[in-house]
Amino acid sequence: MIGLNFKFKITDRSPAAQNRFDNFPSKIKSFIKMNPFKSLNLKLDRKLFLKLKLNKETSVSWYNSVMTNALLKNKPVILLAKYGLALTFLFSTPMAFSQVVKQFKDNRVLVEFPAGYAIAKDDEFFVLNDKNKRSALIKITNVKGNRATGSVVKGNVVIGNTIQPRKATATQNMKGTEPAAAAAAPSFLRFDRMKLGFNFKYMMNAISAKQTDGTNTETVAMKGSNFGLTSNFDMPLSGRLIARGEAGVEMLDVKGTGQFNSCNGRTSKDCDAKITYLTLGAAGRYDLMQSKFTLFVAGGGLIKIPLSKASTSLDESKIEMANSIYGAFGGDFMLNNRSYFPVSLEYHLSLNKSDTVPVIDQINLTFGYGLIF
Repeated sequence: MIGLNFKFKITDRSPAAQNRFDNFPSKIKSFIKMNPFKSLNLKLDRKLFLKLKLNKETSVSWYNSVMTNALLKNKPVILLAKYGLALTFLFSTPMAFSQVVKQFKDNRVLVEFPAGYAIAKDDEFFVLNDKNKRSALIKITNVKGNRATGSVVKGNVVIGNTIQPRKATATQNMKGTEPAAAAAAPSFLRFDRMKLGFNFKYMMNAISAKQTDGTNTETVAMKGSNFGLTSNFDMPLSGRLIARGEAGVEMLDVKGTGQFNSCNGRTSKDCDAKITYLTLGAAGRYDLMQSKFTLFVAGGGLIKIPLSKASTSLDESKIEMANSIYGAFGGDFMLNNRSYFPVSLEYHLSLNKSDTVPVIDQINLTFGYGLIF
């Protein structure tokens, strides 16, 4: 409920004018209470923009269904009484109860509009369910008279649902009507578009390598954390299934201490490995929930091409292209239909383990910013 206040002055307070008011339809009288020279406070259950005009015209005819049509069809209506009061009700929220889905079949809809409603090909509309909540997005493909056919871009449609303009308000679509002073409706989130994400990656690595000082053999555990940068490209395939491609740079930096002088040419107990990789990969992603915060699981594989390498524990000549598979759980926080914040937790399993390097584990936490197009 919102309260709207305005002041008015009645120019004709004659008994005849009062009698005419008494004969107003009940739907009008329920909104208007005559109170000359004072403020009139209206409590309305719809967001309306009221524009007061004083009018001295004395002969205006109107009929009982005017207000009913205005309330149900969101048509702007001017109510003129012979006593000179004119109220212009402009619906600033595009409620569009008169635009109704008449038919729905094979992902196509037939919609009927009120006479005088301006509509064109490629216009987009939200579909409102029986709870007056957005349930789908449709795009107009053909217009004939006050009827139009369209395709369902996203969501569920039921015959009898009403529709609402996606960008313009209802009053802006009525011919000959001045625009209402209302903010644009919030965007309807879409999940059928491609995404390009740019991510910062925090990596936790663990590697074990067998070392010897010529007499003693040991397995040195090395651990470390570092950072990386990645970008990913998501392309919707079908429903909630998405194909992903990615590329980035990772910096491996692990250290450990042995019991013997088995590292760095058998001269030190300190063992390490520092490798910078170019990574290229592909994965499949499935959205568990598509909403403002979309949850997903993903799985795929990576190849890692060393760009630089240095190690006191590994044979540098044998540090070549590496391969791994990974699983991820994460979410996209949708800012709007143009951008989002991605975050995910990944576990990577190396395919390059061997007798001399029995452990190669990696856990990543990624977060960043993405574009939708």
